Amino acid sequence: MSFNMVAACDRRDDIDGKVSEAFGPKPTTSRHASLVSVEGAIDDALQQRTKEINRFADRNGCYSTSAGSFKDKDTTNQQVVIATFHVGNVTHAQHNNLVCTLRSARLHHQKCRLVVLTDMQTDFTAITQEVGNVKVKRHAFKQTGKVWAMYNRVKAERLFLLEELRRRGSSHVVFVDSNDIVIAGDLTGAMFHEHAPGVAFTFRGRTGGSAAKSMPINLGVKAVHANALAEGALVYTKFLEIFRASLTNRTHSLFVTDQASVHAMISHSDNFRPSKFMRSRSFHYTLPIEYTRLGDMSGERRCVSVLLNMLSCRIFNAQPFDRKACRTSPLTKIYHLKGSLKSRMAEVCNTLVPDGASPLTTEL
Repeated sequence: MSFNMVAACDRRDDIDGKVSEAFGPKPTTSRHASLVSVEGAIDDALQQRTKEINRFADRNGCYSTSAGSFKDKDTTNQQVVIATFHVGNVTHAQHNNLVCTLRSARLHHQKCRLVVLTDMQTDFTAITQEVGNVKVKRHAFKQTGKVWAMYNRVKAERLFLLEELRRRGSSHVVFVDSNDIVIAGDLTGAMFHEHAPGVAFTFRGRTGGSAAKSMPINLGVKAVHANALAEGALVYTKFLEIFRASLTNRTHSLFVTDQASVHAMISHSDNFRPSKFMRSRSFHYTLPIEYTRLGDMSGERRCVSVLLNMLSCRIFNAQPFDRKACRTSPLTKIYHLKGSLKSRMAEVCNTLVPDGASPLTTEL
């Protein structure tokens, strides 16, 4: 399949402008420096997807993998992978909270796969024994320490998606924070079946507090549809490129670097409107991403418009007990207990347990 992207590139501002504005100039002046390179497995899957929908080209000149008329494979009975990331010593409080997160996930998804992404040293023996059937996937990160912790998390999540793609995985994937998340309901319907296959982020909206405008995306919860693993890996490749630039060129608050990076990425879309992030209901738009195939000596440039599902934080990333942040609702599926609220994890966890069942944690 041939992708002629010269005209499309001429019509769009290069993403380097966004990166420069947020993080300072990148160490290159190439007009197409924003081009990313992906593994053959990602490119093959993306090209197959565009063939399935008759190479539907959008207004950016990119080939979409989510045409409205395309009837995707049925995923009604698909299973879910719920993965988290943690490196470093696991304190007593972190142990209890992570157990709560994993058990709440299994409570509502009995056949789900639970995965912990980590480095080569962190010991999860006690957690795997207490929760049972938790897969620990280890990585030898080149950069270590707090400065690179969030970068390594994004890197590990990308590698997980690539691995799922290569082994022809057929599960939805949900990435969550490691010790401040409580899953309060079945995610497969509201998070996946009600939306076209794509990559999902949660946005803060009007109830998201002071960060809603400067950092509308909250990365405590991210998801990739089972039929969009290649798109997910492509988005993560772009995310990682911008993140790396931010860490290389300038020092930022460790808390906001990843969120600022993903904001720089999504705001590149022609469909991006800041006002959309002030609403309360979920919405979506497409993000065009240019790429080349690793090892392709011709350097052929390709482009895919990936569907981004922006999910309301009130349902998928709500903060209980905090009226100034993203508030909860009767429909809330995921609670995010940040900061001092972590001390109330057990309280929230155990309110979700059906009568007569064992508590998710005994730490009250």
